[in-house]
Amino acid sequence: AATAAEPVALEAIGSAEAGDAGARALRDLANLTLGYHWLREGAGDKAKPVLARVRSPGPYGNAALLGFGWAFLVPEAAEQRPAMFDPALPLWPDGAAQAAELRRSLPFRYLHSVAVGGERLLDLRRALVPWVELLGRDATDPAVQEGMLVVPYALAHLGANAQAQQYTRRAVTQLQQARSELEAAMHHVGEGGLLRVLRQHQAAQQDGWQRELADLRGPAETSYIARLAQNGEVLAAIDAQCELLQLELLLQRQAAALPDAAAALVVQHAALRSRVDNALQQQGAALETLALAELKRGLQHTLAYLAEAHLALARIHDRPLEGENS
Repeated sequence: AATAAEPVALEAIGSAEAGDAGARALRDLANLTLGYHWLREGAGDKAKPVLARVRSPGPYGNAALLGFGWAFLVPEAAEQRPAMFDPALPLWPDGAAQAAELRRSLPFRYLHSVAVGGERLLDLRRALVPWVELLGRDATDPAVQEGMLVVPYALAHLGANAQAQQYTRRAVTQLQQARSELEAAMHHVGEGGLLRVLRQHQAAQQDGWQRELADLRGPAETSYIARLAQNGEVLAAIDAQCELLQLELLLQRQAAALPDAAAALVVQHAALRSRVDNALQQQGAALETLALAELKRGLQHTLAYLAEAHLALARIHDRPLEGENS
């Protein structure tokens, strides 16, 4: 749970000037964390300006857009908040299961409720603006996947059942494509593709490894690398692998001058190359394990949302002709 001092500290970081990419990413993360803190507290009005400061597109832009929409709909009174507003949660909501439960329980009392006027109707329309923005983005991103379902959720409570059905069908198609992309990514990693891409990228650099993975230009099958880089543990493993690759290239260049060197130096160089080769194999195996685990989590999340999309479609088909007003 956040202490009283933590929102103050997050606000200081989130409103500070940021001169480089690392500082901007830190500022975005602080604003995202603070925005979701206010959502958990039911303070949507406080969450909106904070989440609006998050760059979009950006590494945290999708989650910020999702939260910005929910900021119009969260219950204001603490006693109205369901269990998903547990302040111990790192973000709000936490995972596909909680998101689905939250979507079904807020902001309406009944599943088939329809907003007929007043602020609730306006709030739903306002929430749709950032949520619709999510739909054209990376379909493997959890926040985008939630957006795929929260848009038809809002439309259904606006009484636009035909549009809700259309967007839910679209979600099914997009989630099926996301599943295929993640399965292809897992295959690519499993057969050594990730390590080959990093080796090729490292060999093309004149000044060593560049941490910005936007420099990795390649076929669509490697687009998953940017997703992997959002996991700090995977990114650290990528950095470690590329530092070893850089050392390997340096040793290869030095080898050209060794024929005229003393025999002892040649032996030492060969021993060092052997150590680097062993380290590359071990680090590469560790990186592949981490990458596959992250992609598997993404696949499981996608399958959960795909099942939820099918369930939402069934609910739309089962709606009564006249829903109960909220």
